[in-house]
Amino acid sequence: LKHYWEYDPSTLLQGIECLLKNIGAPDEWGGAPKLEVDGTQRVSDETIGFRKKSSMALVGVSKVVPHHLVPWLSQLSEATRGLLSTTDLLQTNRMHLYEFLTVV
Repeated sequence: LKHYWEYDPSTLLQGIECLLKNIGAPDEWGGAPKLEVDGTQRVSDETIGFRKKSSMALVGVSKVVPHHLVPWLSQLSEATRGLLSTTDLLQTNRMHLYEFLTVV
C-alpha cells in the first residue's frame, strides 16, 4: 500500500490510524493475564508479532510518503504521544514510533 499511497493518498490517514491502533491493540491471544517477575503483564507472542509488524509497516509508509503525512502532523503526533504514554508498549514499538515521528 505504501507505493499505492504515493500516487493516491486519499485513504492514507485511515491506514496510518489503523496501524497506530494495531500497535496499541490489547492482548487478545494471551488468555488469562500473566505477570512477569517485575510485576508487568506478559504479552503473548502473537500480539508481539502483530504489533511489531504494524510498527514496521508504519515506519515503511512514513519513509515513502512523508510529504503526504505533513498536513496531519499534529493529529498523528497526538495519537503517537498517547501510545507512547502506555505502559505495556514494547521497546521495539517505542523505537518505531519515534522513528515514525522523526521521518515525518
